[in-house]
Amino acid sequence: MFDESATDAVSDATAELEPKPLSIPRNRVGALNYAGAMEHAERAGSDIQDRGFSAKIWAQVSIPYLEPPAGTQLWERRNGDVVLRMQPALIDDPTTGELNVPKFPYGIIPRHALTWMATEAVLTRSRELEIGSSVNEFMRKLGMTPSGPNAKKIPDQLNRIWGSHVTVSEVSRGGGRTPNHTGGDRMPILDNIRLWTNDDGDIDDSGHWRSSVKLSEAFYDSIIKAPVAVDLNILKLLKNSPMQIDIYIWATHKAYGLEKPMMIKWETLAMQFGSNFSRIRAFREKFIKHLDLISVMYTGLNYEATSTHLIMKPSKTSIKPKRPPRQIA
Repeated sequence: MFDESATDAVSDATAELEPKPLSIPRNRVGALNYAGAMEHAERAGSDIQDRGFSAKIWAQVSIPYLEPPAGTQLWERRNGDVVLRMQPALIDDPTTGELNVPKFPYGIIPRHALTWMATEAVLTRSRELEIGSSVNEFMRKLGMTPSGPNAKKIPDQLNRIWGSHVTVSEVSRGGGRTPNHTGGDRMPILDNIRLWTNDDGDIDDSGHWRSSVKLSEAFYDSIIKAPVAVDLNILKLLKNSPMQIDIYIWATHKAYGLEKPMMIKWETLAMQFGSNFSRIRAFREKFIKHLDLISVMYTGLNYEATSTHLIMKPSKTSIKPKRPPRQIA
């Protein structure tokens, strides 16, 4: 007699043994595609990297990932001897009518904007930077999709950058006859900002006005003195994670001139990057996951993760040296 239950059991067991389609996160697909495109371009003797720059300070310390709780009056980040302290901008809230509400720049948009500022400063050797005549134009400059929900956030975040007060200090402890040392700089990011907006709060799209920003002399000098070369294509692919952007800029800066392995405690890295983690283990797991994704595109990055340390090994910087032009016989 035919036993249908036995046949069903065999079918179920067979189904479990059959390979299931892989589910690859979209950001990893983009990273793999870009890595493949870079490899293909290198074999063809060409280069598809989009060279940009970041200020060195953003490779050492970072601005908030998420908006700090209401009433927060100071944001602080430490990286060894370097300490960033940021006081918020005081912004009038058009929705509630409340005046002088403390607001910090946070998230993706300020990071793209600050990278754009550094890149323009290096390329133009000017503190005066033109945003453009429309929000769509500026979003394209930032490598962001024009329009969409971020369009309304750009003027707000630029005003937060302009109104924030930043102090960068360095504290080093001496030993023996060497005294302790404390030094610092007040470093406003922008001296002034000119934003022409429409009634909806977007950058004006009429084309009649040109919005612009002027970098402070201190911030401009910090960029020109030690710019960190970055691949803008990689930053665009990391567009959904401010922490990934910070880690990428930090990693390529750390690789520059590194001649021997450097061991960094997870607790030290957490002081720089881990604002949203209550446990070191959770921070370590997230950091390694981000670094693994970054290394798909930043193929010269060489590192090892242990339970107690991240070991950065001598690596190539993310931006490859430009090839000399081919000579035509």
